[in-house]
This record gives sequence, structure tokens and C-alpha cells, in this order.
Amino acid sequence: MKRQADGAPRPRGPGRCRVRTRPIPGTPVVSCHQELDTKKAVGFFNRIVGSRETGAQKDAQQPVARTFAPRSPFRLPSGALVGVVGESHYGDAIAATSRLAQRELPGDVEDDFLHDLARQEAGDVEWFTAYLVHELDNPYDANAIAVYSEAGKIGHLSRDNAAAYREVFDRFERLGADCALCPAFIRSGQGSIVLALSLSSYCLPEVNAERRRRAWEAWQAGEDFRAIASRLGFRDASRALAEARKYAKTAGVAVPERGTETGKSSGS
Repeated sequence: MKRQADGAPRPRGPGRCRVRTRPIPGTPVVSCHQELDTKKAVGFFNRIVGSRETGAQKDAQQPVARTFAPRSPFRLPSGALVGVVGESHYGDAIAATSRLAQRELPGDVEDDFLHDLARQEAGDVEWFTAYLVHELDNPYDANAIAVYSEAGKIGHLSRDNAAAYREVFDRFERLGADCALCPAFIRSGQGSIVLALSLSSYCLPEVNAERRRRAWEAWQAGEDFRAIASRLGFRDASRALAEARKYAKTAGVAVPERGTETGKSSGS
């Protein structure tokens, strides 16, 4: 608190207030104790996430340029909340993201956890689809994972979280995916981004299940299991064959006649 020359606390004049953010479950709590002019504080938040426009007001604005278009995203499960860091560097993209975001949870999301959250936070958050991209050329962190919306880059995963998800990304990239996607929201009036993303220990089984399915498909097509193992990141041909058989058993589908590790029929 600022003090007067005699050491006494300086009284706050009209139009001055303390601003404190609300905590977000599962993300760091950030508090701001500086004394800010009310009009300046509101103006700052409006520049970051926009004022609470109605849908009609958003439609009346100029269209937002959709600068990020993933080619082949991999959908990760959304059973937890993960915070994003570095939002202050991407204010313009976050403001554009807010204009693209919706008050309602996207219709293709089936997770009960998120539907409960959406009901609890109705009117306080705006939903959009986030894309997570492994930044291989990041000079500061080889594990860096950037967070994008269709309006551009809006932040990163923390260094610890990026390291925790590294194996998940390594494996789904073997499937030809160029990024991951998950639901996300902006908390109105704060500009903070939160991802609806399961822990890496829950994401990995989802990716592995898809690898098994792809191995089975390649087996059906007669591909050599050495090639399957190399392409999908299995330890060797025997492991690829075992994973393909596991998928066939779980899914209740037929095992191809080609049963050797080379993917060729046993009679050839």
C-alpha cells in the first residue's frame, strides 16, 4: 500500500479499487494486489477477452481471421482441467478467440464431467476448441507444447506439463497427427485459458488403442509387420503383431489369414 509523506496509508480516492482474480479449479491461483483505476482495469480485461457481448453483437463485428488450420488433429480425452501459461504475450489472439468462442459447450463433447462443469459455470466461461502443437524448434524447451485456437497461438503448457505429455505426443505423431485437440474455455473478465484435458496417464491408453487399431488395419492390408512396427513406433514386429491381435480380440473382429510376423501368409 502506498503511504503519504508522514507514513500514514494514503486513502483510496473514488474510482479506485483492488482487483483480485477468482481461483480456477486445478490451475494456479493468481492474485493482483495493485491498486488500479476502475476504468483502466475494465478496459484492460475488455481488450484481452472482450466485453460480455451477446451473440448478435459478436456477429455484428468484423469476422475474425482464422489463422490456424490443423491438417490432422488427434482428439485427446477431456476428464481434467489444465492451465495455460504465457497468455499475456498473446492478447490479440485471445481477444479474437473470445469472439469465436461460444457460451455453450460444443455439441460433440460427450464427457459428463464437462457437462457438469458447463452447467456450474454457465455465463462465466466461453468455450472453444484448443489445438496443442509440439514445438520441435522451440529454442528454450525441447518438450514445448504451444496452445492454439483457430485465431492463432494463445499460450503454452507449463514446462512440467509439457514434459509429462511428451510421450503422448510422440506416439500420436506416429499416427500422422500434426497436433492434439481438446475443449477449452476462457473465463470471462480474466482472460485466463483453461484446457479440458485428461492427465497424460489417461491420454496414453487412448493413443495406444488407436495404434493397435492401425496395426490391425495394416495387417488386413498385408503390410509387413517390420514396416508396421517402424511406422507406428512398436518395439519390434512381434510386438506389433501382438498389439494387432489384441485389438482384434477386444473389438471382436476377424484375425487376417496372414499370421506371420512378416505379414505374409504362412504358406508363402
